[in-house]
Amino acid sequence: MFKPITSFDELVKESEGQPVLVYKHSATCGKSTRAQKQVESYLINYSKDAYRLVVHDERPLSNEIAEVLQIKHETPQLIALSKGKPLFVLNHDNVTLSNLEELLR
Repeated sequence: MFKPITSFDELVKESEGQPVLVYKHSATCGKSTRAQKQVESYLINYSKDAYRLVVHDERPLSNEIAEVLQIKHETPQLIALSKGKPLFVLNHDNVTLSNLEELLR
């Protein structure tokens, strides 16, 4: 299911061996709650794990991810990393089970 992020370097290192999913969540946003349920459904259906970052609690890490990857910060946001680079980014209403299934075949 969801795992905590200890550092950005941890994400990059793990993404060298396999794609890594990073879900950026806002605890005050209804769209984030809906998107999180979509990601959880994917993780359960496919026995996968993802990292979850609650932006209000971890703003410096959220900013580091956006800056290093050159991805505009948004929530909800799902980033797939491979070899330290973004494979794809889904924002807002695009964070859906069907999009995850299609992009992660």
